[in-house]
Amino acid sequence: MTAITYNLALLVGLALVGSGVALVSVPAALTTVGALVIALTIFGAAMARRK
Repeated sequence: MTAITYNLALLVGLALVGSGVALVSVPAALTTVGALVIALTIFGAAMARRK
């Protein structure tokens, strides 16, 4: 899987999670997507550091 494919898959996944949560509450969707972006950034940095 190339880096572009991986990044697009993450972006689509975040959009789907955000839109699903937004059906219930928009502020909850923003909080959820923001937390996921932070968590995935930290995880990606940790994985990049291990190589």
